[in-house]
Amino acid sequence: MKQVIYTFAFFLLILPTSSYSQSNLTEEEATSYAERFNQAGGTYQIQIIDSREKPAINISLIDQIDAVRKENDVAYISVNDNIRIKVLPISVINAPNFTAVERVVYLNSSDK
Repeated sequence: MKQVIYTFAFFLLILPTSSYSQSNLTEEEATSYAERFNQAGGTYQIQIIDSREKPAINISLIDQIDAVRKENDVAYISVNDNIRIKVLPISVINAPNFTAVERVVYLNSSDK
């Protein structure tokens, strides 16, 4: 339970760039999104490029993560000029040697 609360709090602080604000979510919807983010942990990665900021990410972005996930190719969601989300493909996630990725990484533009 503590993990869900921390995950929920993390995402409440991390992404307000979606089409609607988190304040429009009911408590039940917010809990559902937080649980989905927690379950998807390690299968996506928030990449912050040329910055050390701690962005706010809307928890409803999990819908987009699910929608762009491909069978064999890595997909990316552009949040803004210096933040993107890397979405691992299903084939990688289901591989027997799957290793979860870090949730947030800071990159230099030369690394991408």
